[in-house]
Parts: sequence; C-alpha cells; structure tokens
Amino acid sequence: MNKWLLMASSAAVAAAATVFVLKSDFNPFESSMTRSCEYVIKQRLRSPAGYKRVEITESQDPLSLDDYLKARSVKTDDERVLFTRIYNMDAAGNDPPTMFTQYIRYDAPNAYGTPIRSISICQYPSMSSSRSNAADYSVIVDNFTQHQWLMDQVMKATTSEN
Repeated sequence: MNKWLLMASSAAVAAAATVFVLKSDFNPFESSMTRSCEYVIKQRLRSPAGYKRVEITESQDPLSLDDYLKARSVKTDDERVLFTRIYNMDAAGNDPPTMFTQYIRYDAPNAYGTPIRSISICQYPSMSSSRSNAADYSVIVDNFTQHQWLMDQVMKATTSEN
C-alpha cells in the first residue's frame, strides 16, 4: 500500500512539474545571460505579457581594459592600478575577460496594443570567458543596467513633476 502511495504521489509531482515548466517561459537550454536579458527587457515594457522573441544574435569579443574598469566601477587611482594588474593577469591566462553581446529582436505591444518590433542590445562583461554567471543586475540592456535604468526613471519622474 505504501509503495503504491509513494508511486502515485511521485507521478503527481512529476506531472505538476511538467505542466509548470511547459506553461512558464523557462527553457533549460537557454543561457543565464539570455534569461537575464529577456527578464530585464520585460521589466521595461508597458505590457510584459505581450513580449514575443523573434530572434537572438550573439557575439563575443575580448573585454578591453577600459570596459573592464568600467564594469568594476573603478573610481580612484589606487583602484585603477589594482584592477589593471588583475586585468593583465586575467588577460594572459586561459580564461580572459570577455564581452558577450546579444541583439534581441522582439515584438511587444505599444500603449494601444499594437505589436511593435524592436531590438535591444544586451551586454555582459564577464571577468572570465563564461556567461554562466550573468544575472538580472549584471547585464547591460540598451546601455543601462537594471539599477541605472530605474534611477534614470526616477530622475525623469522627479524632473517632470517640477
């Protein structure tokens, strides 16, 4: 009896998990960068539910020293010297800093509900040659991280009220 109950409950859990995965946007074969980029894009849309991906084009290039320092938010000369040394060690190794770029073409409804085709550029400055550590807060979509974009929206809202 316990054996049948265990098998039935396991089958029910497996069926529920399958239905959840099929109904959600989750795709286990997509990179964490793609998931993060699309999440950030959806957060910026008027109607996130209407988002439909059309195409993704990917590229990767070596991360320049200037971009590396910018990604590390270097402010002082001491930080610049330290991170320049780290960059030089990383660049000489087997796992060099890399800038991953995705061009995401998508359809999303405008304020009137009409689907409009758009393209966003998503970048991830990886300190290694892997994009597996990309997260919502670390990808740069259309030249803004999620934090920078939110701050920009707050500044626009406060200046429009005055």
